Amino acid sequence: MDCTSITNIDLPMAEVISDSTFSKCTGLSGVKLPNAKTLGSSVFRECTGLESVTLDSAESVGSYFFRSATRLKSFSCTAKTVGDYCFWGCTELRSVNFPEAEKLGERIFYNCKKIKDVNMPKRKDETGAQKRPLEKPKENDIPVVEVGKNFSFQY
Repeated sequence: MDCTSITNIDLPMAEVISDSTFSKCTGLSGVKLPNAKTLGSSVFRECTGLESVTLDSAESVGSYFFRSATRLKSFSCTAKTVGDYCFWGCTELRSVNFPEAEKLGERIFYNCKKIKDVNMPKRKDETGAQKRPLEKPKENDIPVVEVGKNFSFQY
């Protein structure tokens, strides 16, 4: 989209948000999509001013969803599926809450050096390689049905 003048978005009726819809909207700071269920890839890629996002009904979040959203500090979402590199380059990200997560893509926290709190459901199955490169959270706190080959808190 490449828009710098939009600062807030409130779309209560939207159920599907396509790939790159708000990509590079650097002035965007707040988003409310309470009924969005399916969210594509790179939706908020390079939204460097983004601080607050409300997704109350999300079922899936695409790859590179928040790539380089450098002001985002926390995120909570009901999504069951989280795409590859979802938070890549979210350098201020500290906490994430995915209470219903079942499938996580590869390297969803790539280059998220400040991440400390990750809340996900109890383990239901074995996860992939590189499941514990951070000291926090504890080993048994990263639970999901399926994790990409290179699941990571890698940076």
